[in-house]
Amino acid sequence: MRRELKNPDTIDKTRIFITHAGCGLKRLDRIKDEANKKCRADDLIVTKASATISSSCGPYTFGILFVRK
Repeated sequence: MRRELKNPDTIDKTRIFITHAGCGLKRLDRIKDEANKKCRADDLIVTKASATISSSCGPYTFGILFVRK
């Protein structure tokens, strides 16, 4: 995540998604905290990946989705 968010000036901060495959609440809190440290979003939305995606990547996997300016 650090690599993806290393240039926060190029990110549209209106809405950022964190999509995960079975992360626990503590882990999700750490992920959200780290994302907010790197790039403060107006709206940070957490979603759970579908069963198809989750079975391909495994537990504790997450992705961060955003639009570049």
